[in-house]
Amino acid sequence: MQQMQALIGILLMFLIIILIGYILRSKNKIHENLQNDLSFILMKITLPCLIFASIAQPFNQSLMQQGIGTFAIMLVSLLIGSIVGFISMKAFHVEPGQRGIWLLGVTFSNICFMGYPVINTMYGSHGMFIASFANIAFNITYYTFGAMMVRGKKEKEPFDWKGVFLNNIMISILLGLIFYFARIEVGGFVKNTINTVGNLTTPLAMLIIGLKLGEFPLKEVFNNIKQYQLCLVRLILFPIVIVCFFKILPIERNSLMLIVLIILNAMPMSANSTAMANMYGGDAAFAAKATTLSSILCLITLPIILLLA
Repeated sequence: MQQMQALIGILLMFLIIILIGYILRSKNKIHENLQNDLSFILMKITLPCLIFASIAQPFNQSLMQQGIGTFAIMLVSLLIGSIVGFISMKAFHVEPGQRGIWLLGVTFSNICFMGYPVINTMYGSHGMFIASFANIAFNITYYTFGAMMVRGKKEKEPFDWKGVFLNNIMISILLGLIFYFARIEVGGFVKNTINTVGNLTTPLAMLIIGLKLGEFPLKEVFNNIKQYQLCLVRLILFPIVIVCFFKILPIERNSLMLIVLIILNAMPMSANSTAMANMYGGDAAFAAKATTLSSILCLITLPIILLLA
């Protein structure tokens, strides 16, 4: 009960920051260039600092085992997501132009902009350590199988290995693991600086989500039944399937690894869904509005999923 009260308090805090961003963008007080700059700062600077600080901590064998387990289970979760996405796509008779985005939206969640802030606020560095291994599985599959989902039968493009493994987030994970296994301690003003910069991630992420919401009238987000159907699958049906799957695994019910995985799989659609649609010829408008709607509804559905877990 205490944990649920803490989660609701965190989500209310997130909602207030999101509303601030929405009002600023809808009133044209902040323009798209600054919005893009804030996203750049988050993805290239603050989030890598947060991840590095969370991983480069005193060596803990149990925590490392949970990290490896998280990577493996996350891969299976993504496979389950793609199956749920395919079945629901047929059940809801999704039109051909939106099928790729539907599959992508059900399978891949918003780990960076929503998942990490929730995990960091609730479970600190240990939770972030475990979540970082889930992100490795996410990155590998998102830019390979995720791209294939949206692209469909169109002409294939060469796999961008550098984009997947040499981005700032993956580099911060690798550096953190090097410091972790080598037992190199980061202390003094260096540690304080990295932690301070990393702690900017949560408010920045929520502000950016609010700015995204303000890009178009909210009535356009709420007037499409197909977007609600996608959110139903992404935020309720798929997480319930994942919770049921986790219950048959030989893992302690209240383990940090299990809770982190449930939270990450109950997040809204990936923030990069629209970019993926633009890149591979998917329905970008449908992706943008469904991502926005799922980000709003997640504030309601996440506590429900955690209660069911």
